[in-house]
Amino acid sequence: MTHPKIKLFDLVAIRISDVDFLTTLARKGDVVDIVTFDPCDAQRQSWMCASKQIQAVAAEGIAFELTYGNALNDSANRRMFFASSRLLMENTQKGRNVFLSSGATHIIQIRGPYDAANISCLIGLDSYKGIHLVSNTPKNILLRSQARHFTIKGAINVADLEHVPHRDKTSVEAL
Repeated sequence: MTHPKIKLFDLVAIRISDVDFLTTLARKGDVVDIVTFDPCDAQRQSWMCASKQIQAVAAEGIAFELTYGNALNDSANRRMFFASSRLLMENTQKGRNVFLSSGATHIIQIRGPYDAANISCLIGLDSYKGIHLVSNTPKNILLRSQARHFTIKGAINVADLEHVPHRDKTSVEAL
């Protein structure tokens, strides 16, 4: 999983099809940032019922993306979105490492952050957790990605000597 092309990207998102891949991510998930899927898909994802593997992947720091764009089209998609979302919320211990995004194919499907956060009330979470789904979790994903790219083994930050403050300069001049 250390393909040289992966190092060219800041974020890596994947779509998985079975439970075996979830098990692999739980053990070796240092390359992947996001697991994405279409909650409005007519075929139920087989891995959605594997709560232990989902919790292990979330504990590894990998986030699950819920896209609500297709749920705005018709009532059948809405029902499938809510059913899949509630199942994912139960399996991730009330939305741990889950975030909401539009997944929009048309501009009319894009909603503001508070509108997206209010969707969380419809899938069984409170409004505070909804704000967390659209703000804090995406920020944590970006920080995890940045730590992976700019640190060695997650402990040492590598910086240019030009950015290190000099004792003759004030901290403002060093920036």
